[in-house]
Amino acid sequence: MEQKIQLMGHIVAGFPSLEGSLEAALGIAEGGAEYLEVQFPFSDPNADGVAIANACEESLQKGFNTDLGFEFLVQLKRAFVDRNLSTKILIMTYGNILFAYGIERFLKRAKECGVFGLIVPDLSLQNDENLFGLSKQYGLENKVMEFSVSSATVGEAAKAVGCEEEKIAKTLSFIVEDKPILIVVAGDCKIDN
Repeated sequence: MEQKIQLMGHIVAGFPSLEGSLEAALGIAEGGAEYLEVQFPFSDPNADGVAIANACEESLQKGFNTDLGFEFLVQLKRAFVDRNLSTKILIMTYGNILFAYGIERFLKRAKECGVFGLIVPDLSLQNDENLFGLSKQYGLENKVMEFSVSSATVGEAAKAVGCEEEKIAKTLSFIVEDKPILIVVAGDCKIDN
């Protein structure tokens, strides 16, 4: 059975503006993305590179906050429904935002906005302050977290795309529901569809 790799897009909410990020999100969804990662900007995005860190900083300087993020998600979900788009929305954020807002309050708002799940890269499953369990209670996909890439998951991803493990080990970005979703392939490793 051939495994299809699904596309996951990423935006920083509020960058370059709320309107601009909405337009980018719609473009990604209309382009066929299965998932859209909407990052709530954070002042110290330690799991991100320079470009995303700068986008977060600019969004925060323009007044982005968590409540504004949820308002944005309501608009985004409404636009998806109006355009008959089935892209699943994931919130990417950091633990501090969840703690400051209140984990249960955050999860409840996320569910009300039509969010599918969360990616919280600085909380491990072993030290997640019960985020995993509470996500399940609120009907959010509790498997959608950023996992550390293990040799087993890299091996599975490599096999799924027909690539040598050594060539893909540093390019696997996310595992969602224990399956490779977005793989950025570099160098001489190529994927067919």
